[in-house]
Amino acid sequence: MSEHDSPITDEASAADRLAAALARARENDRLLLVIFGADWCPDCAALERLLADPLVAPLLEHRLDVLRLDVGRRTRHVDLAARFGIDYARGIPALVVLDGAGAVRLATRDGELRTARTMAPAELGRLLGRALVDERIARTARYEPLRGFVRRTPDEMIERARAFADEIARRRTVRAFAPDPVPRAVIEHCLRAAGSAPSGANRQPWHFVAVADPAIKREIREAAEAEERAFYAGRASRAWLEALAPIGTDADKPFLETAPWLIAIFAEIRGDEDRPGGSRNYYVAESVGIATGFLIAALHHAGLATLTHTPSPMRFLNRILDRPERERPFLLLVAGLPAPDARVPAITRKPLDEIATFREGEGN
Repeated sequence: MSEHDSPITDEASAADRLAAALARARENDRLLLVIFGADWCPDCAALERLLADPLVAPLLEHRLDVLRLDVGRRTRHVDLAARFGIDYARGIPALVVLDGAGAVRLATRDGELRTARTMAPAELGRLLGRALVDERIARTARYEPLRGFVRRTPDEMIERARAFADEIARRRTVRAFAPDPVPRAVIEHCLRAAGSAPSGANRQPWHFVAVADPAIKREIREAAEAEERAFYAGRASRAWLEALAPIGTDADKPFLETAPWLIAIFAEIRGDEDRPGGSRNYYVAESVGIATGFLIAALHHAGLATLTHTPSPMRFLNRILDRPERERPFLLLVAGLPAPDARVPAITRKPLDEIATFREGEGN
């Protein structure tokens, strides 16, 4: 978004135009990009091409207004440039990024752009990206040493990766569960593993409700089967039902009562209003999906079978489990020991070369 398509040459109006552009940026909660350049300067032309590149243009569209100042033969706007520590003798183009209050977020004071013709768009994007970081917010970040990471030899990594792949490949979705009890401690440790998953802005937008109470499990089964009957009776398309046919599913879900544990996973759309950064959560589906994957892997590693159940809609879980409206049911995970006579669908998994592509440089 450009405040001026044509560079300003008039000395007297430059300061006034700058003040007006800053006022508009402040009003619209944007930053102001001021470019000192000239029409005879090939690197200035190169900078304009870089600004139009798809890797850079979104920064201007979403966050930056632009004010262009024509420096002529490095004789115009000298005093204005000096206010920002810019000396034309070190090369042009030069730029400065200001916030709405006129504070400098970024200034190229050492001729960083004098060779813009050889600069890659990503390089300029990284440069401008530094200006988008509000230092007042950035200063709230806190770091600590990485602890507990174990560095392993290549052979050890290969062996551990192979062993894990073999173990997790033995996981199968089970629909026939034994009623044998499973200690709560097993579920607790697996939920701790799930809670260690990465999440957008570390919002950790998940809540897990572990249910062992027979009465609550029965209520969940009744509500889920009602939705499933509607699904199989007409809500699902014929193509969808044909895709499910090899799995052999139907509307009856006895495992919701038989299995010792049901874990209802909720995605928290909004958090507490008074927390830093407000109530909004980010990348909720991705974050909760990763945490759910951690949980399934942990339960399998502990020696339990699982089933992912997703009746649609699932809002009955909010009512039965007394969860707030800001939480959306994501998945119902059934966990326990498989029944002695448990059978699973005869399916195959895609081979590695169908699910993965490697792009390795020379020498790898």
